[in-house]
Amino acid sequence: MVGIVESIQLLLTSIRAGDDMQTLRKHVDHITPVVWKVLQSTESSMQQPGNESLREPGDWIVANLSKCLQSMGDMSNEGEPIDGPADKEFKARLASLAFDLVREAKVCFFPSLAIFHFHFAWG
Repeated sequence: MVGIVESIQLLLTSIRAGDDMQTLRKHVDHITPVVWKVLQSTESSMQQPGNESLREPGDWIVANLSKCLQSMGDMSNEGEPIDGPADKEFKARLASLAFDLVREAKVCFFPSLAIFHFHFAWG
């Protein structure tokens, strides 16, 4: 979890500093495989015997995390300039996705929070 948070903090720092698209894409390219591993590990854990109670909220969390990850990847490949500055709207959307990723990843690492989060949001 710390690696994800630190990587996202670096992305947010680059956004605030006005770094170019190439730098932002490098950060996204670093974050994506780490989050992908979290997703795979979470899905694998949910399938283990004895973890049946985590499947319903876990499926919801994995779906949200997957959606955030897909959106961030899509944004990284958008038609913005390859090495020029990113526009204000793009940076705002990327920052919002970064915060969403942290929130969803945090829930994956703390299953008791996942159940609370699920019941609070939907229960």
